[in-house]
Amino acid sequence: ADRLLELGFEDTLRKILALFEERAAQRRRMLGHTSVATSLELPRRRINVLCSATLRDNVRQLADEALVNPKFVSATSVYDNADQAAEAARSRKRDRLMAEDIEDGRIGKRAHAYDGGDEDGANQNEGQDAVQGEDYGQGDFAVPSQLVQKAVIVPAKLRLVTLVALLKNTLRQQPTSKIIVFLSCKDAVDFMYFMLSHGATQPDSAQADEGEAAFADDLFNTEEGDGEGDKDKDKDGDSKKSRSHRPAGGRGGPQLTATDIHLQSNVFPGVKMFRLHGSMQQKQRTETFSAFSREQHASVLFTTDVAARGLDLPNVTSIVQYDAPTDLASYLHRVGRTARLGRVGHAHLFLLPSEAAYLTVLSERGLRPQDEAVEAILRLAAKSEGTRRAAEWQLRAAEWQLLFERFVLSNITAMRLAKQAFLSSIRAYATHGAAEKRIFHVRFLHFGHLAKAFALRETPAQVAEGKGNNQKAVEVRLEKKVKREREEKERKKPRFVKGNEISEFAVGDVSAYYGPRVKRSANADSDSD
Repeated sequence: ADRLLELGFEDTLRKILALFEERAAQRRRMLGHTSVATSLELPRRRINVLCSATLRDNVRQLADEALVNPKFVSATSVYDNADQAAEAARSRKRDRLMAEDIEDGRIGKRAHAYDGGDEDGANQNEGQDAVQGEDYGQGDFAVPSQLVQKAVIVPAKLRLVTLVALLKNTLRQQPTSKIIVFLSCKDAVDFMYFMLSHGATQPDSAQADEGEAAFADDLFNTEEGDGEGDKDKDKDGDSKKSRSHRPAGGRGGPQLTATDIHLQSNVFPGVKMFRLHGSMQQKQRTETFSAFSREQHASVLFTTDVAARGLDLPNVTSIVQYDAPTDLASYLHRVGRTARLGRVGHAHLFLLPSEAAYLTVLSERGLRPQDEAVEAILRLAAKSEGTRRAAEWQLRAAEWQLLFERFVLSNITAMRLAKQAFLSSIRAYATHGAAEKRIFHVRFLHFGHLAKAFALRETPAQVAEGKGNNQKAVEVRLEKKVKREREEKERKKPRFVKGNEISEFAVGDVSAYYGPRVKRSANADSDSD
């Protein structure tokens, strides 16, 4: 109920309830109680169940309208009404604050502020926020003790290879892992689903890229630059030389189809890839959900927040938040997909260096993840593939990045998905709430580095304008060019046909159809007079 009300369906729910009661009353008048009792559509006895994660005022009001003599059931107790449930929640909150005050040597300051006092400089607003936190989902959050939370500060250009390395490490440590990767938009879901299913496909004729050592140096160079670039580099940090040797994308190779429920990955052999987002057909969503739920072997689900709540996905071992959530409630719901029923679960949060302050926000709500270094993830993945020397792990990461970029350059579908995901991710980034704009703001993004996270080599301007190695955009531009030439030709075409195309019955010369060539002056007219 809380989620439906957040999305603005309050009036719709009330209309549905009112319509239901109206139709039930009509059937009673028309058919009588006996017929209604035996009706499969409208039973005489109906039990309404309202499920909500919070007890907001609008949820309570909806409960009063939809429920008759309700019982409020929490995870611990059964209450006769909402007031009893809220009072019990406040009591638990006060006891926890009192215990924390005693432990910190503050002797009940926060607990007193929670009750509305302001003794010894205690902040009364803190107490009010604590009350709202328990009732309105804005206070401290609690997660299961068996949930291991980790945060990884990842430079934008290393995000893709770090995700691949993390998935490799997880699948190697637990071969039957079920992993959910959360992304900010459906275009990013489609790209990751397609890329990590087919990304290891070698192009038929791959041209030579720059040396891997030089590429690795550029990939791990975290300097942001001034955004303008120099004469040898574009503003996204990629060399112009590398762009001058692009192979033309072909129409062959893997394609993305709407009927596939899962794909077998060649990046992670033996692992099934799933996707789930709101733009999929309901039938496909249902089949994907059922297939991933039943899967007993290693599998990865790429999804938006559509799977963050309300879905029971069993035996999920790991959560990866590739894109940061738009609010704290979404963070809690995402990590809640794992560590269920007493099982151990892992949750990784990817953050850009400019987003590091988000860890402070999580700490203030009791959700501080452990820090994990990018280097540790990449080293472990490279070591598992036979890399021994300390310096070689960067070369291995560069090999992965080159592999994905070559695939994008050689496959039209991959190129289209990558560009759509890049643009949609930037638009989704701008949807963070005003309270978090100081952390998540578009002006903090380095678009050129972010393009690397989608295996793109085009400059952001080329992506936005539809230029570069994009066959569809090329065809559109060609059609526009042909249309302009045709219109220009029509505009220059004389109004009448010439010479031998004139009918034999026409009178006079063709010049008669055009009229005088030179405008006669007023003086000439007066002389003739």
